[in-house]
Amino acid sequence: MLVYEMKLQQGTESQYSRLDQAIRTGRFVRNSIIKAWIDGQVKSRNDAYAYCKLLSDNPEFP
Repeated sequence: MLVYEMKLQQGTESQYSRLDQAIRTGRFVRNSIIKAWIDGQVKSRNDAYAYCKLLSDNPEFP
């Protein structure tokens, strides 16, 4: 399991909002890939990378 840590002490509001956005984006990508894996669309790491590319090209997810 990978664990990412982010620390921000006494940051500005814009820094806190960017940190929150990065966390939300990471969770969205992780959950999307897990759902695709459960549905059988993703079978390997390469499939997961290709699925990330599909997510980034989708205009529904800016």
